[in-house]
Amino acid sequence: MSENFDYDVISSGSLLGLSYSDLDEFESPLSIPVGYETQIIMHSLDFEEFLWSNGYNEESVSVIKEYFYSNNKIPSVLHKKYEDLFKDYIIVGGMPEVVQDFAINKDYARVFDLKKQILAEYQDDISKHAKGKEKEYVRKTYSAVPKQLAKELKKFQYSTIESKKN
Repeated sequence: MSENFDYDVISSGSLLGLSYSDLDEFESPLSIPVGYETQIIMHSLDFEEFLWSNGYNEESVSVIKEYFYSNNKIPSVLHKKYEDLFKDYIIVGGMPEVVQDFAINKDYARVFDLKKQILAEYQDDISKHAKGKEKEYVRKTYSAVPKQLAKELKKFQYSTIESKKN
């Protein structure tokens, strides 16, 4: 038990502690940890962290920072090198598992496959708490997010998702 403080417990995921009743409605969790829980919000890796993951040390990164903050022109050889690295970062993204794999293998096909696998796991995770016909609606909602974010109007509109069918 974590309350005796003999063990550190790490948990993550969507809707931790959420349960469903027999009526298919949300119930409150049985207990919510208070006082000994530390919530950490994680973000994707930024470009600097991407460089570190790919073997660039703090000194290498600080050289680029110096040019940036001083507004001095970066030598073309150095500019080309970091421009190529930034293109890699744009393609690979900041998911830690994907960045780690890319740092080892330098393989864009593996990057694509890993991202596809992670997105599929997100889709499974987001719908696992729904029951019956709601699963499909949750998946459709999740799948609609990128398309809706690409629009000029950034407000998510449920009405544009295929309506629920009974």
